[in-house]
Amino acid sequence: MELIDTAGQETYDRLRTLSYYDTDIFVVCFSVGSVDSFINIRSRWLPELRDYRPDTPFLLVGTQSDLRETRDGGAEALVSSHKAKRLARKLGAIGYVECSALTGHGLDRVFWQATACAVQPQKKSKFWSSIKNIFVKR
Repeated sequence: MELIDTAGQETYDRLRTLSYYDTDIFVVCFSVGSVDSFINIRSRWLPELRDYRPDTPFLLVGTQSDLRETRDGGAEALVSSHKAKRLARKLGAIGYVECSALTGHGLDRVFWQATACAVQPQKKSKFWSSIKNIFVKR
């Protein structure tokens, strides 16, 4: 397995897209504490990925999930899990997972789900019908 973390700045647009060749799955991340990064999934990242790799599946990941417990009174600024799951379903993601690099929460789920999809691809509709099972059915 090879993981490539690409830079999001516009100055790296041409360089970043070179890493898309032969990609099995994209892990598309946004911060649950930033509505702007959530909006960029639909307005920037998905259009770019679909231009270069239209048939490659993607997993939507909400990062900084620890903010849900630590942010005092500012919860209205957070992107809700429900809203993120709805967007993932609407955009055709294989799923939605939240994680926190600070606490380690959910990191294993991100890698298990991405790996399972890359190793044994499945139809999107099957995933959503079996959402209770985090791992791909064999």
